[in-house]
Amino acid sequence: MDKQKLKDNIDCIMEEVGILNKLDHPNIVKYYETYDDQKYIYLVMEYIHGYQLFEMITAQENQTFTEETAAGYMKSLFQAINHCHAQNIIHRDIKPENIMITKDNGSVRLIDFGLSKASKNKQLTTVAGTPYYMAPEVLEGSYGSKADIWSLGVLLYTLVSGYLPFQGGNSHEVFRKIKEAEFHFNHPEFKEVSAECKDLISKLLVVNQKKRLTGQQALQHPWFKNFGLDKSVIVKNGEKKVVSDPISDEVLERLRQFKGVSTFKKAAMNLLVKTLNEDEVADLRAQFQAID
Repeated sequence: MDKQKLKDNIDCIMEEVGILNKLDHPNIVKYYETYDDQKYIYLVMEYIHGYQLFEMITAQENQTFTEETAAGYMKSLFQAINHCHAQNIIHRDIKPENIMITKDNGSVRLIDFGLSKASKNKQLTTVAGTPYYMAPEVLEGSYGSKADIWSLGVLLYTLVSGYLPFQGGNSHEVFRKIKEAEFHFNHPEFKEVSAECKDLISKLLVVNQKKRLTGQQALQHPWFKNFGLDKSVIVKNGEKKVVSDPISDEVLERLRQFKGVSTFKKAAMNLLVKTLNEDEVADLRAQFQAID
């Protein structure tokens, strides 16, 4: 990036770099390094061979997704946003254009942290984001991490129906509907959507932040378990019990060993992992998801 063209935006770029440097999750675009000379700033980031989720939604042949596909994407996004919130980072611009799907294995990457803010126990006041995905409290000018959860609710509604939940003839009407959480399931597409999915949407698009689900609570919702996203199911006395594959002892032992190694060795191991291809890290990714 040319410093002359960036001018006053250099500080914004470096703030985004600082945020990305705190994040390390399989479903978040990976930042590696920043290089700087007199004329340019070079950002080295993960190359995502894939396409925007927006492209999938708007494609003629993909106006809607199966619930199983939608559940897989949403589970990854909730895990990604939970990681952000654990680092006290609010994304503030969750929308289909900021979600990439890899072509090789269909995994999710949350991208574009240009509007993200680090905020610990402090309400943000700047109205930021994309209007259709903004939470009511963002429009009111006082919000926290739950604003991202609302945006994920809007995204889920769109994924399973192809419609935005809050539409209107002008911005005033759209904002009014958002502030009142005025949406419906009357579109014909919702006849094929499960009651569990609609229940989850209803618990995400809640005006009262205290009553809105957290990311962790959302992941425990029956919708995710009903669509076969967990590793195995044990049936006992006619009841289903979902059981995830246990984390291997070898992985846990490596984590214990890694905790005590030198900074130099950690850097060397980090470099080694960065040179692996997607197939080689698939098992590591699965183990991380189990831990996550």
